[in-house]
Amino acid sequence: MAAWSRLAANWPLKLTSLLLALLLWSVVAFEEPSTRLIRIQLQVTAPEGRELIEAPATAQALVTGPARELLELAARPPILARVIADTVTARRVTIALSPADVILPRGVTVDVRDVQPSEITVELDSLYQRLVPVRASLRARADTAGIDGTVT
Repeated sequence: MAAWSRLAANWPLKLTSLLLALLLWSVVAFEEPSTRLIRIQLQVTAPEGRELIEAPATAQALVTGPARELLELAARPPILARVIADTVTARRVTIALSPADVILPRGVTVDVRDVQPSEITVELDSLYQRLVPVRASLRARADTAGIDGTVT
């Protein structure tokens, strides 16, 4: 019984110490760097005058950073934005994805290590070209007024 009374003595102080220890542990655990695969949104912009018919909407990125920053990325996923060049004439285009293309939300400091898949294939609407003959017709009218405004 003496051991139980020693354990129960000052129980509010002991409970407060235990809660503070758990709080400190959780703060340190959230600061420890970790690595995770997170979902990212893909935004592919077609050349002017063409439309995307088929393109994947998401990919995954391997991200390293503090756990609290990775939790922030779960709420606000990063975006990978790519623009297809105007010179592309093919219907199916393969685009390489790199970690440098990933746009992180403001205030989030993590390191993007890899993007999976490393390339995607998108399908554009067909591009039709037609050569049209152009003939210039210029008509010039001679100015009949002189410098001083008199007609000669």
